[in-house]
Amino acid sequence: MRKNQSLKIVGLILLLIAISATSAKPLTHVSVELKWFHQVQFAGIYAAKEKGFYRQAGLDVNIIERNPKSNPIKDVLAGKVEFGVSDSTLVKEKLSGKPLVLLAAIFQHSPLVLISLEKNKIISPLEVKGKTVMYQKGVDDAIILAMFKEFGIDEKDFVFVPHNFDNDALISDVNNVAVMSAYLSNQPYLYQEKGYNLNIIKPQSYGIDFYGDMIFTSEKFFKANKGASLAFRAATIKGWQYALKHPDEVYQWLSSVYPSKKSSDALRYEMDVTKRMIVSEHIDVGYISASRLANIAQLYKRRNPEWENSTLHGLYYKDHDKKSKHFYFILYFFLIVIGVLVLILISLFIFNRRLKTKIKEHTEVIDKANNELHYYFSMLNKHVCLLYLDTEAKITDCSIALCNFLDVEKNQLVKQSVLATHIFDFYSSEDKQKFMTALREHLFLEGEVVAKSGVREHVMQFTLTSSELIHMKDNAAIIILNDITDKKDIEKMSITDTVSELANRLHLERLLQQEIAGAARYGQALSIIMFDLDHFKKINDTLGHNIGDELLKQVGDILKGLIRDVDVAGRWGGDEFVVICRNSDASQIAILAEKIRSAIADVSIYNIPITASFGVAAWVKGNDEKQLIHKADNALYQAKNNGRNSVVVYAAPKKTLGVE
Repeated sequence: MRKNQSLKIVGLILLLIAISATSAKPLTHVSVELKWFHQVQFAGIYAAKEKGFYRQAGLDVNIIERNPKSNPIKDVLAGKVEFGVSDSTLVKEKLSGKPLVLLAAIFQHSPLVLISLEKNKIISPLEVKGKTVMYQKGVDDAIILAMFKEFGIDEKDFVFVPHNFDNDALISDVNNVAVMSAYLSNQPYLYQEKGYNLNIIKPQSYGIDFYGDMIFTSEKFFKANKGASLAFRAATIKGWQYALKHPDEVYQWLSSVYPSKKSSDALRYEMDVTKRMIVSEHIDVGYISASRLANIAQLYKRRNPEWENSTLHGLYYKDHDKKSKHFYFILYFFLIVIGVLVLILISLFIFNRRLKTKIKEHTEVIDKANNELHYYFSMLNKHVCLLYLDTEAKITDCSIALCNFLDVEKNQLVKQSVLATHIFDFYSSEDKQKFMTALREHLFLEGEVVAKSGVREHVMQFTLTSSELIHMKDNAAIIILNDITDKKDIEKMSITDTVSELANRLHLERLLQQEIAGAARYGQALSIIMFDLDHFKKINDTLGHNIGDELLKQVGDILKGLIRDVDVAGRWGGDEFVVICRNSDASQIAILAEKIRSAIADVSIYNIPITASFGVAAWVKGNDEKQLIHKADNALYQAKNNGRNSVVVYAAPKKTLGVE
């Protein structure tokens, strides 16, 4: 009797412990400071609060509009607010030693651009020199200064004016502002609405693509409140996912709860641009790439040599996760086991007769899961080319599939260097350094290498993944390899003429369209050479097509040896060839054409002298590719009429006035 009472008391105590562990905790009060005033740009934060996602995460969040006299980074570091929204300036601040922690990157592309009135004809960063430029120094200037750096523009090359947040700054006489920083989702619409045409300079157009709005906190707050920080991150991402699917609710909040000064049409315009910046249909909202952060840091280091030895370690919130995922797996497993044991103890008093049956059922489930796991690993080993590496790029293990592909034994690969030329041949020492950096810093990396299988070489696409994602003793990373040799061969065949081994006509036509578009946009020179072999039909008719093909191959070799690296030569058809010459006018290219003509004139087939006739034409504004080809073709036929074996530069016919 006493024994039964004791068991009941123990069961009651365990039940009370379980109930108390799940009791509600008081909400944690935090604040988030926006980088601007209320608008669609922060829709995810509004949604997280209005739909109760923050409250569900145990947070009571106060949303604060931008304070023009300060900025979110200063206020977070000073402890005035717990969270803030900023751009890739966070990378610069971290390099300078600020203790910041990045939680999520909401905008995968920065919407920050430079705008100017169309009449001022400022179409690229180069025209900014000597002009008055208005932007937020130290707050929203990261991507702008990086773009200037790529063009060799220093701050002394223009007149800086602090941003006064006046949307009409370009049409106001105050400060005579010629260029101002703006958000692609805001100011362009406002100027368009007022009837002004703008020139927009997008950093993305020049290869500068930073993150936009990023959620961050201070290192001090994160370490003391890691659970609240991660809960804020998850709830904010959930809010953005909701806001992107329910824009009408966002517009309603911005007209009542978070009053915006924008019109309803302006808010809809901003939502469309915001969706393009977030690209949630392709990338998870909030995704952060460690390698992309490193690339942004390199741009800053080139501008600030004193930061060369600075590191981003600690900026990414995952850097503070000292425990491995395997540790957390074990921790969660033990928590589940403890929970299961509590349930078993309670059930023991009630369902004693059913205990053996339950244990048997669980055993069967575990056995089935183990069998399935063994099967999946077996399939990977058999069909996927895998390499396991340590921190020095030594192979610790590999899959059977890779051994079969390379036709080697496993013991021949293990403990060999993945960079050894008899296994993989990287294209440059720079690639090797990039590979080793990614390996040691646990970065994700994709690329191509050449793998040798016997005497044959294969182009292999590789994916380097840190072993932190999967617990592997004594391993640093996994490399997944995929043979793309056939794909590369097909790509090359699609643009190559099989006889001359030059570009084919389809590739030339596409390339010529691109070059004309580039020349029109940047005001660059562009010329082409068109030539064909004199009396080529006679060679085919008398000596045969094999000899004709041999001659075409010789001409291809001559072109490869004489044209510049920036030029592209190809076979237009039959015995006709075209050379596309970038950044050159007709007079310059006529010299190249003469060299090619002279080299061909030194060739003979079975004592038959070989000559060619050349036409040179320069692109002029307003011409398309067909008009440019037509000009070169006319010049070529003029060379034919002049007796062949000559170079003629196209000259536009002179206009004459009629007489009545």
